[in-house]
Amino acid sequence: ETAEYGRFKEVLLAVAIRLDDGQRKVALWHKAAGTVLEKQGDRDQAVRIYELILHEEPTDLPALQALDKLYTSQNRWAELEICLERQVDAIDFDDDKIALLLRLGTTLRDLLARPQDAMVAFARVLEIHDTHDVALVALNTLYREGEHWAELFEIVRKQADTATDDQRRLDHYRDLAEIAEGRLERQKDALQLWEDVLSGAPSDLDALHNVQRLQALEGNFAGLAEAYDRELMVLAGEDLDRAAELYRELGRIQGSQLDDSFKAQEAWNKLLELQDNDDEALRALLVIHDESGNLEAQAAILEKAVASGHFEGDDLRGLWEQLARLSTESLPNSEKAIWAWGKVRELDPQNLEAVEALEQLHTDSGAWAAVVATLTIKAGLVAAGQAASVWMALGEAQQFQLGDPSAAAVAYEKVLELQPSHVDAYERLDGIYTDQERWAELSGLLDKRVGFLARAEDKRDLYVRLAELHEQRLTDLATALVYYQAAHREKPGDLDVLGAFERVAIATTSWADLHDEYAVALAAIVDDRDKIDVGLRN
Repeated sequence: ETAEYGRFKEVLLAVAIRLDDGQRKVALWHKAAGTVLEKQGDRDQAVRIYELILHEEPTDLPALQALDKLYTSQNRWAELEICLERQVDAIDFDDDKIALLLRLGTTLRDLLARPQDAMVAFARVLEIHDTHDVALVALNTLYREGEHWAELFEIVRKQADTATDDQRRLDHYRDLAEIAEGRLERQKDALQLWEDVLSGAPSDLDALHNVQRLQALEGNFAGLAEAYDRELMVLAGEDLDRAAELYRELGRIQGSQLDDSFKAQEAWNKLLELQDNDDEALRALLVIHDESGNLEAQAAILEKAVASGHFEGDDLRGLWEQLARLSTESLPNSEKAIWAWGKVRELDPQNLEAVEALEQLHTDSGAWAAVVATLTIKAGLVAAGQAASVWMALGEAQQFQLGDPSAAAVAYEKVLELQPSHVDAYERLDGIYTDQERWAELSGLLDKRVGFLARAEDKRDLYVRLAELHEQRLTDLATALVYYQAAHREKPGDLDVLGAFERVAIATTSWADLHDEYAVALAAIVDDRDKIDVGLRN
């Protein structure tokens, strides 16, 4: 039976070759190919007959379809490629063309290892149906593997535009953003694409971080600050470490880049709410409040800063000084001012401003013991020319406010050491020594003072006081006689002084001294009666 079919096939072929009618010829060849394939199972012979048909009629679709199956069954991929191409050209309906082109692309890609040609095949599908999902997926893979980034970008864009699932669309936007930035160097497009992700998923932290990074690269600090604010809204009290980091960045940007001290202050304050001892926040707020003139806020942040432990040396002293000045002048608070100036002195014991401020504060509050202690310190800090006035004020506070004349006397003595001609100090000591009957010290005081008097009358009177002091209080007539003589020599002929000298000279039997003093008086007296009287006494 097989032999009979073979002879039948030969008859059909022989008849067909002799025919001039092309259609009849092709029909007989089809019958022969079918006989060979179905009755004899000779696929090679069938292939040759179908190829003969195509030689006669290149667009014969049944022959092409038959060869499609035969080539596929025989793994003849190169011939299948050509067959599929011919079928695409021969077929009319778009859906059929698409199916063939998809098979062609798959064959080129998977069986012939020709990815470039496979791209062309799948791209032809999109010429017919520009959003065909299978073709888009295939091209996505091929372009990505072949590093055709511009083409890949357009494919993924189409996939995003046609996605019916929100999550898939967002995934495509993420992919597009990474391609735009990492492969095409289109940062602005990448930024917009991450924003597209956020439009669908506002809490996507990865998208927010990418927006922040790209805004920073672009130098768009307003956009960067806005992105930080959005992330803080997403965090909503969670991940406090990240929130602190964001507030820190916002403080830096608003202050340094956007020159918005109000928003910078807000950010730094928020950071302090999370990390109440943050060094950078404290330093930034110190500058902001100093420039803004918000004294209450400045005082509050100064108190935080000095207690933070972040400052030392001159920096710490400077903060205490600022706080002390505010509490003394602009925001008067004597208790806080005294505390702050005291801290200044702990760090800088020689700080005269602090000492003078404390002096005034203690004076205003009537804390005289503290005033005295402060003045004692001040006396050791001021220049020599000013020290006398400090010791004078110290003595007055001890004498009149604390009722301690003995301590006051020590201060007045210090004044005279520094400024021997200080009249007020002499007078105050004079009174204290007199009240306390410190006659020897009073004598020494008066003896020194006489050297600073210019008028003879003043010197005479002071010598008389000294003489009387020695005569009446110290019972030292010899010294009293010397001072009476000195008094008389300042105003020779003064009968009262001469009479006192005479009295002491007689008491001490100092006749020669008395005779000499009479001679001095006689030379100076102009009144005849007085001269006669003194002469007779002499």
